[in-house]
Amino acid sequence: MKKSFKRIFAIVIATMMIAIMVPFTAYAAGPTLTLTTSNANFKFDVYKIADYDPATGEVTVRDKNANDINNLITSNGSTENTASLIEKCDAAAVAGELKKKLDTFEPSLTDSTAKYTGSGIYFVKPSYKGEGTALSMKSSLLVLKSDDDTVDVGKGKVNDGQPTITKKITAVNNVTERALKDGEVATAQLGDKVNYKLEAVVPCSESKPITEYVLNDTYEEGLGNLADVEVYLDGTKLDEDYYTLDDQSKSQEFSVTIHGNAFGDDYFKNHNSAKVNVTFTLTINEKATKGTKSNDNSVTLKYKNKDDSKSTTLPGPTVQVFCFGLKLKKVDSSNSEGLQGAKFELTYGQDKTSEATSDKDGFVKFTDVPVAAGQSYSVKETAAPSGYQLKAGEISLTLDDLVLDEDGVDADKSSTKYKLGSINSKNWDLDDDGYFRYKKEIENTSLTVPSTGGVGTWMFTLGGAALIVLAGAMFIILKKKNTSK
Repeated sequence: MKKSFKRIFAIVIATMMIAIMVPFTAYAAGPTLTLTTSNANFKFDVYKIADYDPATGEVTVRDKNANDINNLITSNGSTENTASLIEKCDAAAVAGELKKKLDTFEPSLTDSTAKYTGSGIYFVKPSYKGEGTALSMKSSLLVLKSDDDTVDVGKGKVNDGQPTITKKITAVNNVTERALKDGEVATAQLGDKVNYKLEAVVPCSESKPITEYVLNDTYEEGLGNLADVEVYLDGTKLDEDYYTLDDQSKSQEFSVTIHGNAFGDDYFKNHNSAKVNVTFTLTINEKATKGTKSNDNSVTLKYKNKDDSKSTTLPGPTVQVFCFGLKLKKVDSSNSEGLQGAKFELTYGQDKTSEATSDKDGFVKFTDVPVAAGQSYSVKETAAPSGYQLKAGEISLTLDDLVLDEDGVDADKSSTKYKLGSINSKNWDLDDDGYFRYKKEIENTSLTVPSTGGVGTWMFTLGGAALIVLAGAMFIILKKKNTSK
């Protein structure tokens, strides 16, 4: 009886311990991420790229070899710069650098969910598994902290097999703030390097591989000196063995043709579209137009898929670069006539300088300085015209707001066109030659020096003679008085 009681007691204790430990075990396992979709045309590769500790908030990257991803998560946290992180994860997955793949979720009409346990950062990459025209869907970045979550990964469709071509100005001299209107327009000066980015997406599949992929860029003669060309396929930089750059500088155009060897053996099995980016710079030269007419740059995409009867050319957007100059006027203070030969130094930005000399009409023109809204300048005269006093001190100038108005769209409706609407300035005018002219004229005073034989010496001579005559008369009068005594 005692043995039976001991057995029963042991069973009860064990049952109680199991009951007590179950919640802790469930908590230790962590929350559950449920993926769901009603789109059976896609499959989803699921990666857990980082672990998350709900107690401390610490994020630990699981794959130390993926340096770009590691740096983004470490420096920015788990939820910042999501778009950049997705782009890096996409590129790493294509390159085979993501090693922590959990599985491939392939939904069907009868089973459209998948479950994953544990706090962390999950990357979900969709790929089209159908035939014919490929659909395209964005990858997802999911953060699971302490609570269960259900996410529909069947959303985010980008296009239904339609190719796209876009173009942006990303910076001027690598300064991103000088790209305006979301990269559609910028202001630049003689010698500036304008940074451009092309992006094309062509749908594809295993049954419809890409057989032709060409981007052609055309620019006006005020732009030139093509440089810094880099080509990327799905975020991975391509070596020159995988594309041909045809630089036709004399006709202001160039093309980039992607070779078939850029697409690996399994590329079209695992991709529903091929995204190509081309980055490059063009330099503003002396032929650039100034003022209200912009210096334009346009792009086209030429592509072909297997079994297509002919190639298709898709026009892309046109981006604009406006160039302006600055000018001041140097005048004689006595008659406001222009003075030639005055030398000036203009300072702007981080103590950058430019020098110019007044022409026969008195205008001092600066063509190599940035002209942008809010830009401040300091002007100092370093040498006066012959016969004039040097103007002391510096003049501080600030260019007021430049207003760029929409001016319709291109004929192919691929982009908005802009024009200079106004400058909203009390101190500046825009002249017909494309120069912003400071309204207040800079005056110089002539040096007055009496010349030999002129009125100045005549007066001194006459005065001296009068004094001598007066002194002689006084001498005679005083002598006669002394004699009479």
